[in-house]
This record gives sequence, C-alpha cells and structure tokens, in this order.
Amino acid sequence: MADRGASRLLLVLTTIICLAKSEPSAASPQCSYSVRAIRFGFQFKMTSFPTGRYTISVGEEGSPTTEKIVNVSSSSKNPTHEIQHLKPCTEYEHKVTMLDNNGTEISCSGSGGKAKTLNMNEQDVTNSPCIPGHVCYHSGWNINSSVSAPNQTQQFRNGTFGFKLAEDDICSNFTVSFYQDNCNDSSFSLTRYIPADYINPNEMNQTQHNRLPAEIETKLPPNCKNLSIEYTCSESGKVGDSILLSNLEPFTDYSCTGLIKNNNVSINKKTPAVQVNIACDFTMVISDTYDNESLTVGWWQTTSENCGAVLPNLEKLSYTCSTQEVDGDAKKHAKTVRQPRGGICTTYEFKRFTDYDVEIYPTYNNKKVSQGLAFRVRTNSGVPDKVQQLKVRLIKNNVIRVSCSPPVGGFKGPKKVYIVRLSGNREVVETDECLFEIGDLNYLTSYTVQVVAFNGKHESEAETAKVSTRYNNKALNGILIFILIRLIIILVAPRLAVFIKKQKKSKRVTREEVKLTSTAKAYI
Repeated sequence: MADRGASRLLLVLTTIICLAKSEPSAASPQCSYSVRAIRFGFQFKMTSFPTGRYTISVGEEGSPTTEKIVNVSSSSKNPTHEIQHLKPCTEYEHKVTMLDNNGTEISCSGSGGKAKTLNMNEQDVTNSPCIPGHVCYHSGWNINSSVSAPNQTQQFRNGTFGFKLAEDDICSNFTVSFYQDNCNDSSFSLTRYIPADYINPNEMNQTQHNRLPAEIETKLPPNCKNLSIEYTCSESGKVGDSILLSNLEPFTDYSCTGLIKNNNVSINKKTPAVQVNIACDFTMVISDTYDNESLTVGWWQTTSENCGAVLPNLEKLSYTCSTQEVDGDAKKHAKTVRQPRGGICTTYEFKRFTDYDVEIYPTYNNKKVSQGLAFRVRTNSGVPDKVQQLKVRLIKNNVIRVSCSPPVGGFKGPKKVYIVRLSGNREVVETDECLFEIGDLNYLTSYTVQVVAFNGKHESEAETAKVSTRYNNKALNGILIFILIRLIIILVAPRLAVFIKKQKKSKRVTREEVKLTSTAKAYI
C-alpha cells in the first residue's frame, strides 16, 4: 500500500511540472489568432498580438509550407493578414508563431490548426495577355493540379498560367477544363477562340527553295484559311531598299522577311529574316562551230535547273571566252555575244590546223559564277605559205636537182607534200622532203620549175625558178663518128678503086700469058 501511494504522488508531481512547463509564465506575452476561408486562400485575424515578429505558416500535410512573415509593432492597428494563391477545396494545416524581443519563439493559440479553402468558380479565372504562341489565364488560386488542356500547362508569375498552342489550335476553339477533387459539382470548362494574332512567327517553319523566281515556303496553321505572307527583301549592304521576292537576282545576298496578313490585312506580325542567295546551276553544251581562214565561231546552249524559267531575262548574265594554243602562248580573250539561251564566241587570228584549249564560263555582274565549259578544238586546214629557199641546178646535161625549205608556219593541214611542176606539163610529188632529182629532160631546152606545198586540202602559191638543159653528149659523138667514117670513105674510096682496077688488069694479063703459053706448047 505504501508503494502504491508513492507512485501516485510521483505521477501528480510530474503532471504539475509538465503543465508548468507547457504554460507560459506570467511574464511571457500571450498571442492568439483565428482563421477563416476567403477567396483564393485564408484570412488570419490576430486576436492578441503583442509587439514582435510573427510567422504565419500554411501547408498541406506532407507538402511544402507557405509562410508569411509579419512584423507587428506596439502601434499596429491591422490585426488581419491574408495568404492567397492556395489550392481550392483543399485542407491545410496552419500555425502562427511569434518571436519576441528576447528571441523566444512562442506558438500562438489558434482555431484547431486546420482549415479548408473555398470552391473555385468561373469568375475566379480570367483571360490574360500572353507571350506569342501561348494562351494564358489568370487566377488567384493555385490550380496547377486542377486544370486539364490539350497542351502542357506552363506556370508564370503572379498567378498567370498558360498553354503552348499547337498549329491546329490557331483559328479554332481552345478549351480548358478545371476540376476540384475535393469539391462536389465544382468542375467547369472555359472555351475561347484563338485568332491568327496568336501565331508565334519565330516558330514558323520557313523553307527557302534554291530556284528563280525566288520562293519561300512557309507552313501556316491549317485552320487559318485566309492567311498569307508577303515577303520583301533587302540586298546586303544596301539600306532602305525593298525588293519583292519575285524580283530577286541570282548570286546576290538578300535578307527577306514576311508580313503575315489575314484577308490581305496585316496582323502586325513578321517572320524572322531568311537569308537568300540563289545560285544558278548552269550547264553549257557546244551546239555548232564555224571556221574559216580568218575566224572561228562557236555557238553553245545554256540550261539551268534552278534558273531556267528566268534565264532569258537575266540582264547581268554574260560570258567570258578565252583560247590558248596547246603548249603555246598566254590566253587570248575572244569576243562573246549572249543569246537568250546561250551565246556565241568569236576568235580571230587562229593558227590553222592547230590545237587550242577553249574555256567558256558564265559571269554575273562581272563575277565568275560557274566552272563553265572547257574543251580542246583543232582548227581547220589553211592555205600553206610559199616554200622557202628554192634552188634548182643542173647536175647532168638533162638532169636537174630541186631543193627547198618548208613554208613559214608549216603546212597547216594533215599532210606534208611537195609538188614540182615543169613548165606546167610534168608533175613530180615528194611527201617527206623537198629534194628532187628529175631526169630525162629534153636537151638544150629551157624549163620553168614551180614548187608548191600541199597539205591534203590546200596548195600554197608556187615558188618559181628557171633552168636550161645542155646538149646530148652521146648524140654528138655518134655524129662525129659518122662524119669521120664519111670522110674516110671519101678519101680512101678513089684510091681503093684504082688499086682494085689495077689488080683486075694485072690478073687479065697473066691469064692471057698463060693462055698463049698453053697454045704454043700444043703446036710443038
């Protein structure tokens, strides 16, 4: 029994000590407050508020706490303080603490420590100005978790929240639904028409096509049926000029912006600048050539996939044509004439039957803009010049030797042939070297020797020399022998006749003597 009584006494003493600790001393100031729900949050009314620094805290269970610091002086006459931008239909825990002049934190007594906010209605949400490409609303409520829309919610400062608009949202109705889980029958929706003014030009997809007439393709919201864009451009380095997109020139830097119009009326929005420089892809093909003794003319055709539609109208388009002898002198510029679909290159003083490298390239505004056309060409055969240093000499009485040097400038053709003509009646051809031996000529005859150079197509003017043959040695010797024989005959024949006559007479006398002798013997 004694132990039980001691235990009870100890319990009473402990209770008294705890109560003494929990209650403020008579010297500590007392503070108290009351709470009531108002639109967008709570109103705290200080029923007892000694001088000091007060902290009003409001928070959901397990969620961050919203705090408000209030400094109360002895002369303060404002006992009410509000905390707004809370969630509707939501229960919050609340407390107020005071920090007195001694640095002691004192908890103020309040109404239960918990309170619930009011419902939200349509009047609590209003339309609000917004950045381009968004639709925005304003409310004193924190409704991040109480709103539903096709697009993601974006929270802004001062109670403004908004939604990034998709292309399909422009020029159509946009609906936002608001719901409150802890309130009955308090959900509602707001629908508003989104006009073309809500377009964000910075997010418009602009595609610049590399062709003339220039074109910038811009993707417009599909539900906006009357939208159009009028582009104007300015040339780089030129201030104040304004050029329509359809009048742009190639190979020139431009900056182009588009003015957005609705039913041909500006909505005061411009697209970001698009940098434009259209390069024409010229393709050049030789179509025909003409070549004579004094000039060579080449025609070519020009096409362009990017600029073919405006090619005849490009006034600043021209061509440069140059020629250079292969392994020869420096380039020579030729005369060029532009035609609507090509051009003409005229070159004078070409060497005949000579290989040349030809280059034709287009220029725009006196600047080379393409690689152009390069090819090698051989000029047609020309007329060779006269042969040089013609020499004709008699090497036998009726044999001559003809020699000469090649014509100045060569043969100007595919062949190298020398032709010798004698008084126009006889022709001798030699292909490699101007060196001829021509025999069987008439003796004691004058000849005109003509030598020409022939290149397979053209003959040169003849170079001329004269030569005369001598007498025929063999014929002269025969005549002399014949005359000698005749003289011998003339001189010897008479004496020979006398001799022969004497011989005949002598033989007749002898025969008669023999005959007489024979007759005498017969008589004897």
